[in-house]
Amino acid sequence: WVGNAKPWDRAFVVIHHPEDEFCDWISYGKTREEGKMLFPLPESQRRRTWHVYLAFSRENSRTKKTQLSDSVYLGRV
Repeated sequence: WVGNAKPWDRAFVVIHHPEDEFCDWISYGKTREEGKMLFPLPESQRRRTWHVYLAFSRENSRTKKTQLSDSVYLGRV
């Protein structure tokens, strides 16, 4: 693990379609330990090309605030 990463950190996934100026996100997705996550899209949106970004989130047990890692651009899918 790098830094303070934990197996129970949750994926924070953002998808962006710049041509339509549309984005969507899942702020509390699968855990890091699970190693994968599917982003549900309506059938009408599945043929588009999306830009995907990933970060990880975790609730701070003392402050009850959500901590968010830096995001990484995963590319176009």
